[in-house]
Amino acid sequence: NDIGQVAELHRSTFATGASMTPALLGSYSDYFRQVFLHHPVQVEGITPLVYEEAGEVMGFAGSMLQPMRFRGRPVLARIMSQFSVYPRCRGVAGVKLLQAVLKGPQDLTVADESNTYARALWEACGGRTARLLSFVWIFPFRPCSFALSVVAGRGVLAGISSPVVRSLDWLAERTGLNPFRPVEPRLAGYETNFDELLASLSGELDQSLQPAHDRESLEWALARAARFQNRGKL
Repeated sequence: NDIGQVAELHRSTFATGASMTPALLGSYSDYFRQVFLHHPVQVEGITPLVYEEAGEVMGFAGSMLQPMRFRGRPVLARIMSQFSVYPRCRGVAGVKLLQAVLKGPQDLTVADESNTYARALWEACGGRTARLLSFVWIFPFRPCSFALSVVAGRGVLAGISSPVVRSLDWLAERTGLNPFRPVEPRLAGYETNFDELLASLSGELDQSLQPAHDRESLEWALARAARFQNRGKL
């Protein structure tokens, strides 16, 4: 019943649309139901939370369960995402929501994406920021076009200069002067199948913390990934 209000809160906070349209509300409803309400792994006490004032939703903390292994030992990880609070309530609602999340029965809580405000709140409540894992890397395959987009954005200068810049990128690629030219990969790939993927994820990986998927949770994750077809078919 809270989905409509949570969708409007998220839209206004993250600027996902100029206004709430029926199509956007439908997308929100599908997402919230599939990710938070119909996730294949459910544990009491690990659910999405809302903060209300006079019956109005003023804050939201989405969360879902992910079984994991830490150094071979099974642990329950709570993945927190889409944390959003109306600006006028952030001092109270944000703290109370985050405290309620951290008091759950999970062994580990992981925040998925964060802005400066949420990170400061997270650290004030005892959380830590994985700074090395928080970088966003950009690899410019067309460095001249990339430099133009940074300097000129999408303005008139970018439109006028675009043909020249594309020519420079073409020359740099053909003459080997592109410093970002991809090198020959050292790994070989091949087509796999679901059972082989599940077996590899279920085995011991060379890292202390790793997901512990079963057939149902992996099928759910792959089905979610397959919905995003703007970059090709999974």
